[in-house]
Amino acid sequence: MEVEGFSTLVRLGSGGLGDVYRATRLSTGAPVAVKVLRDWSDSSTSWHRARRELRALVGLQGHPNVVHVEEVVELDGVPLLIMEYAPGGSVADLMTNTGAMPFPDTVLIGEQTAAALTASHELGIIHLDIKPQNLLIGAFGQVKVCDFGIAALTQDEQFKTRTSAASFRYASPEQLNDDPDIGPAADLYALGATLAHLVNGTPLPVITGDATRTARPFTLTPTPDIATHTTTAFEDLINHCLSVDPTRRPTAHDTRTQLATIATQLGDQRTHQLPITTPPAPGATDGDVVPRVVTAPTPPP
Repeated sequence: MEVEGFSTLVRLGSGGLGDVYRATRLSTGAPVAVKVLRDWSDSSTSWHRARRELRALVGLQGHPNVVHVEEVVELDGVPLLIMEYAPGGSVADLMTNTGAMPFPDTVLIGEQTAAALTASHELGIIHLDIKPQNLLIGAFGQVKVCDFGIAALTQDEQFKTRTSAASFRYASPEQLNDDPDIGPAADLYALGATLAHLVNGTPLPVITGDATRTARPFTLTPTPDIATHTTTAFEDLINHCLSVDPTRRPTAHDTRTQLATIATQLGDQRTHQLPITTPPAPGATDGDVVPRVVTAPTPPP
């Protein structure tokens, strides 16, 4: 696929809206991600979701923990979203290589995701699909939340219609029960379920039947190198996020504050950036196909 002004597109994978490609902007030499819609008619669900994603991302432009959208172009009438490229892949990719995430890394992921949610909730944007696959890793090892395509922009009636694209495994009880009044607390449930999965290496059980979750106390797999009061504080926070009653969950701001406190308690064990998994260089042999994990450069002040 060729797009004027960009190098040949290389397919990276598929998302809820369409296929995602990597390309290079010829004018600057900078890598970008290109999202190409599969169903692109003006009345299509994908195009309406793309408009929602674009509006959400423009509202969050400049936030260090949100994937930035650079522009929208068209190719033969098909809209393409030109977005920031996250070279580290996703947190889900990182888990594939490492299994359960180290406790300090999990705290960092939670803190930075909560920071993105704090900003989005202040704008009336609910993400509704927080999961490891939608947490990308930027050039400096920071979390970049992506895929606001199913976000409900609560300040505008036009965007209150829910979709069924939320991932079942991380969905809140109110999402599973099709509650018409889903609020920001749903994102905190998903964040709690995500962090529980990351740190223990095992996702919460999938609920079937009447789609009703019951409270399941989260217990952290023992981490003898971490102080007990620190792991206890983390367990308590995750269990509050996983409350069946949305009113009992913390806000994104409170969650970020508590995770920042936990991170401070880690002292020298604290993680400041995630490792970046890079693809093999062009022309690599079959023996080089395993991704290479490197340490991200130190972020500028």
